[in-house]
Amino acid sequence: MTILRFSSYATRIRDALLLIAAIGTLVGTTACGSGSTAPKTGGGGLTVTITAPTGVTPNVTVTGPDGYTKALTATATLSGLTPGSYVVAAASVTTTNAIVGILIAATVSGSPATVAASGNAAAATVTYSQRPGSGGLWIANLGASKSAVQYTAAQLASTTSAAAATTIGTGTDENMGAAFDANGNLWLTHFGANTVAEYSASQLNASGAPTPAVTLSANAESLSDPAGLAFDSSGNLWIVNASTATVVEFTASQLASTGSPTPAVTISASSASLDEPIGIAFDASGNLWVSNIGGSIVAFTPSQVAASGAPTPTVILTAAAGSINGPLMIAFDASGKLWVANGDHGQNTVVAFSPSQLTTTGSPTPVVTLSANAGSLNGPAGLAFDASGSLWVSNLDGTSPTVVGFTASQIATSGSPTPNVTVTSSSLSEPFGLAFDPHAASLPIKP
Repeated sequence: MTILRFSSYATRIRDALLLIAAIGTLVGTTACGSGSTAPKTGGGGLTVTITAPTGVTPNVTVTGPDGYTKALTATATLSGLTPGSYVVAAASVTTTNAIVGILIAATVSGSPATVAASGNAAAATVTYSQRPGSGGLWIANLGASKSAVQYTAAQLASTTSAAAATTIGTGTDENMGAAFDANGNLWLTHFGANTVAEYSASQLNASGAPTPAVTLSANAESLSDPAGLAFDSSGNLWIVNASTATVVEFTASQLASTGSPTPAVTISASSASLDEPIGIAFDASGNLWVSNIGGSIVAFTPSQVAASGAPTPTVILTAAAGSINGPLMIAFDASGKLWVANGDHGQNTVVAFSPSQLTTTGSPTPVVTLSANAGSLNGPAGLAFDASGSLWVSNLDGTSPTVVGFTASQIATSGSPTPNVTVTSSSLSEPFGLAFDPHAASLPIKP
């Protein structure tokens, strides 16, 4: 009886142990198949091919499923990826330069890329290419040299009396306005000749007297003593006519070939809104600003210049204690301040108005007034900002023409600073319009 009872207990214990073992096996199998934290093996691949000019460090990012992100600076093949869609993005980069940082733009193809679980790797490419431009400063000479000249960034790093690196003979004097388009072509106004000329980027690579790639001539009074010029964000060219007190627009398509096109838009004077207009610039909102030698600066909204007419300016700035006196060229800096060269009536100042002062009509006191220091400003005419925020000014004086540069810190407050750089050279002949090649990337409106 005792033996039978023990045998029964032994059978129960054996059966229980077998059951526990079976449950353990089942649990272990289930855990292994569902949620192992061990790294995955295999998976799909993605090859990102990156090309860039020498000395440029790419900035590429790959993002995908499960929060995946990977930064790349060179060609790479990424493996073991979770199947799905991967986005390849590339940021443009700017080269370090003493004057103008050259923009290196990135083009991406093959993104988003679909990565499969196996098989051949998906592919995407990133190509970096330099935006057109030499990094130099071009100067339109109003005087008898009949030329436009370029000083390189290296030349502008310090005071110099050297000859310009490049000289383009224009065949006419009174070269006044200068501006670059998005393709790196230089456009000049010929004040007395009533023409506007384009020199292609390739023509600017060496000195000479090339025939302009495009010449615009007057159609009726479409060009009449053309002075300042500027491109809007759509690539249309706007030109100020001093003698007829008009502002005209030629569309990008009208700029493709030589001719005498009728302006797409003509803005005429309304109640002396345009009084010997000479300078022109666009602000970050697309408003068109014009300086009048008569002593005012006016603004028109994009809607006002969408069609021909004689609109009343939305803003009219007039002089406060000589703040606007014979204004010539104007320019906006990266913060939206409007700078004015007072060089026609012997004022010899450069002044700035803050964005808040540009919202209503009035006679505001400039937030910055730069005065002459030993001839540093002597008939200031043209203005241009470089990528560092330095301001460059052309001095029209016929006996001692110069181009001077003030650092960003020198123009932060009013004063009479000694220029950081002064260019004196026989290459300068009544220098007027200034244009960096390319247009500084920090500025609000780019051609």
